Amino acid sequence: MDESEEMKTKAVVLPPSEDSKTSIASPEGALSFLFAIFALLMWYISVDHHYNLSTLLSIGLTWLMLSTGALIASLVNIIRGSSRGNTNLLATILLGFFPGINTVVTILSVVSGFRYSPSMVGYMYIIGAVFVFGSAIPRIKEPAYIFFRTLTIALGLFFVGLGDVCSNDVLLAIGGWFLFAFALLSFYHGLSVLYAQFDRPLPQGRSVLQMWRAKE
Repeated sequence: MDESEEMKTKAVVLPPSEDSKTSIASPEGALSFLFAIFALLMWYISVDHHYNLSTLLSIGLTWLMLSTGALIASLVNIIRGSSRGNTNLLATILLGFFPGINTVVTILSVVSGFRYSPSMVGYMYIIGAVFVFGSAIPRIKEPAYIFFRTLTIALGLFFVGLGDVCSNDVLLAIGGWFLFAFALLSFYHGLSVLYAQFDRPLPQGRSVLQMWRAKE
């Protein structure tokens, strides 16, 4: 067997290319759906106060279970180096764990008879809303619905927090409806991410900055 034939019989092992390396998939679409569900739950308990303890317990436990999944997805985004990683983590805490724990503690206070005031959670909502307001400013260059998605969650958290601090049902309802608007926009964002993976992008529209310049 000559040298050329011997070379053909040997297996050639090539170094792995960049394309063959595995990468962590983006959880952005799943997070958008989870945040929408959280917002709808907050809207429900902020607007409708006629629910029994068993319903409230079911909501609270579901909230905490979904929050665990959102936390894992947010940490994945941080590991991936996503620019949304930190805001995802904050949203998981503000929309997931805070109201979930608050709901469960409210049930325990009713059952055990001790007095519980959600004012501390309300202050956390207000502080978080200020941070989210700041993160909305850079999004004027993104599609308008993404900017308004960030703006509605900031307003929702602010009014819900103010309603908890002041024990005012009207402020809670206003915040709840802002969160309802956020949920709709978040569902659309999640669908946009999903359809983009199948090369069928949904309409995104112009950015706020483009619309502003068009008026000038």
